[in-house]
Amino acid sequence: MAKKKIKIPLSYRQNLSTNLAKAFTGSQSKPQGNNPVGRPRGNFKHRSPFNGQPIPAVVYYKQIREFRRLQQQRANQVDRQQIQQLAKRGIPPEQAKQIVDVRQIRSVVPQQPQQIQNPPQSSAVRPIWRRKSVVNYEVDSMGNRRPILQGNDPRSFWN
Repeated sequence: MAKKKIKIPLSYRQNLSTNLAKAFTGSQSKPQGNNPVGRPRGNFKHRSPFNGQPIPAVVYYKQIREFRRLQQQRANQVDRQQIQQLAKRGIPPEQAKQIVDVRQIRSVVPQQPQQIQNPPQSSAVRPIWRRKSVVNYEVDSMGNRRPILQGNDPRSFWN
């Protein structure tokens, strides 16, 4: 076998070799300085529950636990004070706890506007024998009033 001599020399091209390198390494190349991965440095997404200042996440979770613990202590203290005030009036502690709990629930649940309390009107048809009979009166020429039974009266149901 004879070796052929190449008349035109092939030159090395940089962009071809980098494209081939990217193809073989896939998309796992290191991030460029312009496009870093993840949340930007120094930008905190959590705020302190005490003063509202931006803080790191680790500190936020510690502070939120402390904040909730303090809120629970304050709530228990207010409950005890209200129960003591009711006890001074002569209400037993068990009843006082129930009264305080009901007050707290009422303060949290939004109140509906007060309306004139009318009994709810039912759309169900009452049976004929339970209906109130409507009695109309007929006046004759002498001025005597005589009741006229309407259709709601059970006695006139079959008549």
